[in-house]
Order: sequence, then structure tokens, then C-alpha cells
Amino acid sequence: AGPLPAGGRFTLGHVLGDLHDKRGDTESAMRCHGQANTADDRIYDPERQTTIVNETLKRSTRSLVARWARARPLPGPRMVFIVGMPRSGTSLTEQILGAHPAVHPGGEREELPRLVDSLIQRLAPGGDWLDAAEKLSVDGLTDAAAWYRERVCAQAGDATVVTDKMPLNYRYLALLSRMFPNAAFIHTKRDALDTALSCYFASFNFAYAFTNRLSWLGYWVRDHDRLVTHWLAELDAPLLISPYEALVGDVEARVRTMLTFLDLPWDPACLAFHESARTVNTASY
Repeated sequence: AGPLPAGGRFTLGHVLGDLHDKRGDTESAMRCHGQANTADDRIYDPERQTTIVNETLKRSTRSLVARWARARPLPGPRMVFIVGMPRSGTSLTEQILGAHPAVHPGGEREELPRLVDSLIQRLAPGGDWLDAAEKLSVDGLTDAAAWYRERVCAQAGDATVVTDKMPLNYRYLALLSRMFPNAAFIHTKRDALDTALSCYFASFNFAYAFTNRLSWLGYWVRDHDRLVTHWLAELDAPLLISPYEALVGDVEARVRTMLTFLDLPWDPACLAFHESARTVNTASY
């Protein structure tokens, strides 16, 4: 009831909402999570996001992307990008794959969004990542890949695969396919209503403004689905859709599918992922 800074209202509101939800008081849970989300006064513009997606659909077809520069292959582990909506199973998927002895789970890395921003500022000030991708040279793209690898693969040891599970990297799959020629992509997909409600209830520490209103989430999910459909048709790189419901319904079957997709042998350690001592520093902890 008393005055609190926005961060306090945001955090405590979500905690109280979770407690109501666990008690089965759905109405109070919705109210508290809604009040928490209003503490984040950032405005999300659905029309702008739709415009960005429209541009991506138009400018990242298979034939157009083939004209972009392609980085030279670099030594080191194969990069696997686990992407999707927040709360769609990216953390669970990485925990399972990270239990495999050949896989180093990189976690939710900030390097790629930072790298994309720096490329835009250097090559296309005032533009977007598509503008930068179209201007990148082979050397520039190779240097960018080397900068990323130096940071993300530093602790990989003798792993042959390194994962990066920043969910919203799904926006840049065409660029990633040119930056990492042998990369593979796993897109986690969960029921839209389950995903959106989970986002609305989650405390992302002001990371995603679009999760603060149900209507904004609706617009984002719609544009997300349009873009994923586009990548399935146009991306010239291995892309596996991994349904969350199928994964939790039959873990072993889905794990075998993912390992086959990544050309990795079966290892029963993947079924004991819950015994790992690794820390998950996301909303899925």
C-alpha cells in the first residue's frame, strides 16, 4: 500500500501473484501480476514490431540471403542456437542437451544481441540488422563470428557442441546462418495461450516490455509465428521445431530426435538432466 520504487512493485507484485496462483485464487493472481506489470512504464509498439517482421519476410528470402557474405568456417565447437518465445521451453531444452558429455551449455548469452547492435551502429546507423547484414563483408562476418566464439566458447573444454539459448535470437536466424556456416537451430514451440500467460506471470526484470499486457503478447505471438513459418520455408540451415508438450509427454523420444538432429550419439545422461548442479539464471529456475 505504501510508496515503493518501480522495481519493488514489479518484483513483489509477481511474488504475490505466484502465491495466489499456488492457492488456486486465479482472480487475485491475475490482478497482482497485472499490477506488477504496470510498474514497468515502458511502451511497446505492436505496429512497429509488425513492420519489422514484414521487412524481415520481404528481405530475408532464401535467394536474397544467398547474396549476403558468408563467414569463413572457424575451428571450434559447433554452435547450436536454441530459440523461441520466452517461457516456451528453451531452458529445459538446454538443460537436457547440456547433460550430454559432448555439449557445453552456454546459457542465455547477451553477446549476440550486443554484437548485432554494434554491427548496426557501425555499418547501418539508423537502420536495422538487415541493413547491416546486406553490407557485411566476408572478413567482417568472420571477425564477428570470432569475437562471439572467443567469449561464448571459452569454457567449452573438449565439447564438440556449444549452445546459446537466448530466446529472441529467433529474429536473426538468417544472419546467424551466414555468420556460423555449420550452426544448427532448435526452435521450442509451446501452446500460444500457455506461453503468453506464463510470460504475463513471469518477472523478467524489465527485459521484455511486450509481456506487460495481454494484448501486446497477442500481437507479439502472432508476429513470432509468422516469422518462424518464414524461416521454416526460407532458412538455408538445419532448423528443428521442438514442441514443448511433446517433450514433457515423452522425454526420451524427443531427446533422441534432438540428438539425431545434432548428429550426436544417444547418452542416458540426458534423461538425468534434473540431477545437474548447473544453475539456471532465467525465469525457469
